[in-house]
Amino acid sequence: MATWAKRLAGVRGVLLDISGVLYDGGAGGGTAIAGSVEAVAS
Repeated sequence: MATWAKRLAGVRGVLLDISGVLYDGGAGGGTAIAGSVEAVAS
């Protein structure tokens, strides 16, 4: 399997849509969705 450095060679940026997946925007600024912080930290 290729190393991450080889897989990411030439990548100049990453676009993440976190609304509704990791973060629930709403009244008061919104909150992280349960388990999302742990999933990203893994």
